Amino acid sequence: MKTNIAVASVIRLLMLVVLGTTISSFTSPLGMDSYKVYLNDKLLFKQFMTKDAPMQTISLNENSNSDQLTVYYDHCGRIGTGRTLSLLDGQQVLKKWDYQDTQSVQASGMVCKVGDINAFHKAGKTMKLVYDSKELSTPLTLVTIAAAGTNAKANR
Repeated sequence: MKTNIAVASVIRLLMLVVLGTTISSFTSPLGMDSYKVYLNDKLLFKQFMTKDAPMQTISLNENSNSDQLTVYYDHCGRIGTGRTLSLLDGQQVLKKWDYQDTQSVQASGMVCKVGDINAFHKAGKTMKLVYDSKELSTPLTLVTIAAAGTNAKANR
């Protein structure tokens, strides 16, 4: 009788471990910053800020100048304050966008017009879109924008 109870306890424990592993595989890592990049209303990619996260590259060559690139940055479940996006060519800031503080996730999207970005494209030059806020100690490069004439799409 004691053997059956012990076996049942081991089986329950194994089922609990399997269930916990399965559930945790579908959730985001706790306490980790993340961001999403949209072109108009289409999600290009979502990225968690880990040290080994790959740098995403997009091309905006084929898009209309009226299209919009929107970035949502999440600081461990909170929206940053003093938020900015900067377009860089090397270390040179080509354009900087400042965004109002908000508590609403829906209003936290940082919008850049594709036309504003494409206006700075030079043949053979790759640019970076960099995020900064009061919550960060150093600005973070979120995405590389492929040089005009290349066919790079969002890496997935």
